[in-house]
Amino acid sequence: MKNKIILLLCALVVALGCFIGGAYFGEKKVENTLDSATIEASMAEIQELATMEYAYTNMGKFESTKEINGIKIPFTTSKIIITYDGVIKAGYDLSKVKAAVNGNEVIITLPKVEVLSHTIDYDSLQIMDEKYSIFNQFEVTDYNGFYAEQSKLMEEKAINKGLFEKAEANGKVMIESLIAGLSNQEMTVIFK
Repeated sequence: MKNKIILLLCALVVALGCFIGGAYFGEKKVENTLDSATIEASMAEIQELATMEYAYTNMGKFESTKEINGIKIPFTTSKIIITYDGVIKAGYDLSKVKAAVNGNEVIITLPKVEVLSHTIDYDSLQIMDEKYSIFNQFEVTDYNGFYAEQSKLMEEKAINKGLFEKAEANGKVMIESLIAGLSNQEMTVIFK
């Protein structure tokens, strides 16, 4: 019986020694493997990061009148008033991001926020008022110019309402999350 107790104690000591030794020697010093090339490649793979969306409904007016020497000719006015919905997405072209790693700091140089897309929902078009002159018909180029002008006006309106500032703030949070997912250590992200 005495031998069995001694054998059991020896087995416990050996097991405890193995456990402590494994925990001590098994713990590896984790090196930071994150570098600027890894960050830039990950960002370039994403290509574009849309960080803010601006949805709107707008009413636009298009009017055309024939003129001779700056004088409007009567009965040649055609006009149309249209409402439509659209979505503007703003964010970053991530292929332009530059990164530098210095210890546990990641310095990110971001490009300027830009409009990534602007789509008009043509199914939402509603004609509110229309007046056509048989002497002055609308042409396809008239409509294309109208939509180009309206798109530019809506982008300016969205930017003036803070679209780019919100996109920049959201983008920084998203990029910090991306970098946290790339690293095995806690990194401090600094934006320039």
